Amino acid sequence: KLEDYFEPNTHDATASADYDTHDYEHSAMEVVLETLFDDVRWHLTEKTLRPLACAQPFILAATAGSLQYIREYGFQTFAPLIDETYDTITDPVARLQAIVQEMRRIADLPHNQKMKLFEDLHTIALANQLHFFSDDFHQQVVSELQTNLAQARDQLLSI
Repeated sequence: KLEDYFEPNTHDATASADYDTHDYEHSAMEVVLETLFDDVRWHLTEKTLRPLACAQPFILAATAGSLQYIREYGFQTFAPLIDETYDTITDPVARLQAIVQEMRRIADLPHNQKMKLFEDLHTIALANQLHFFSDDFHQQVVSELQTNLAQARDQLLSI
């Protein structure tokens, strides 16, 4: 029985949406581990939306094409400051290797270059935060919701 090996989960179902602002105030960037990685579907959750809303630069470990999906919502990603070619790699193992390689490259930068990189990344992240809270993005999300609901209704009515 699994209960014999693991502590019971006593966390509230919304706990994954919680975060500590201290983490964002004391880190230069985030590696987002999205729900789907070795899949073909794009599926962005609060894990990706949180750094956008909090003006945090990030590397996205998600399905191939997810960064392009984010750009379609009007957000900027971090190329060429970060090598984002990992997002085009369909093989999940190779994609993860490319992500780790880019993380190592950044970690190995001399301190002054790393600080300049983080400063430049933060400028993009601030623009993303402004877009996240903009009327344009809000309307885009509302329109998408309305379209999806209408499509679902039409599918149900055709059964």
